[in-house]
Amino acid sequence: MDARAKDDDDVLANVMPAIIGPPTPAHPSGRNVVFRNLESLTDGTIAPAAPDIYYGAQPEGLCRPARDALRHHIMPSTMESRPLAPNFFVEVKGPDGSAAVASRQIRYDGAYGARAMHSLQNYGTEGDLQYDGQSYTISSVYHAGQLQLYAHHPTAPISEGGRPEYHMTQVGTWATTGNIDSFRRGATAFRNARDLAKQHRDGFIQAANAKASHPRPSASHTNPPGWWDGDEALQQDISNAYDDNFGDGGEEAAIPQGFYTGEDSVDDASLEVAASFTPGS
Repeated sequence: MDARAKDDDDVLANVMPAIIGPPTPAHPSGRNVVFRNLESLTDGTIAPAAPDIYYGAQPEGLCRPARDALRHHIMPSTMESRPLAPNFFVEVKGPDGSAAVASRQIRYDGAYGARAMHSLQNYGTEGDLQYDGQSYTISSVYHAGQLQLYAHHPTAPISEGGRPEYHMTQVGTWATTGNIDSFRRGATAFRNARDLAKQHRDGFIQAANAKASHPRPSASHTNPPGWWDGDEALQQDISNAYDDNFGDGGEEAAIPQGFYTGEDSVDDASLEVAASFTPGS
């Protein structure tokens, strides 16, 4: 199917279903939705993101006060029935598509997702926004048989009154058309990463609902109880798929637990994006 694909639409219709798997209500998604309802990440001169596929939560899962307060950070569309709080994105390119364009698109998508998770994470807290340096947003690019996974996270503005910076770290790459084992490892990592993104998203939504129901003054931020314990198994599954693909490459080949990322970043289209991978836990 990859060899027969002529353009992006062919890849979406005929190639990606084998990787994504059958549709399921557990993973609400949208296709080619223009994020017009979200506040611009820059000065408004860049067009809104329009990912090929994004995954989010059913709107009714988040209480109305939180939805109203965070509307322009978590609701991509004015159609309120669309999935909200997107934090898993997919961009595809046909055989004549540009890998460089796909990279810029997925960085842009991921920045929107990282901001959405950060806004949910800080909902109901007082004082300055908290940045924990961890990634709760994941994305994937498919191009010419190569399946890539990335993690995204925000950091605080470097100057007073400035914008937050958004970083992207590559997690792994799989040659899905090479042989069946490589395909299975790539598809497994993709689906486990999607499950992990859902766990992050659902945890923040649950915490936001609890804060809306029982508000209490607090200047500090904490994650939901048992947050990292709950997704340790999923992270290990992704790690195993990564290690199987690349072999025992020592510390440099290990996937970071919790998708911790590095500090180095470069400026691209007014977004700060991490270009290097630094493992840690």
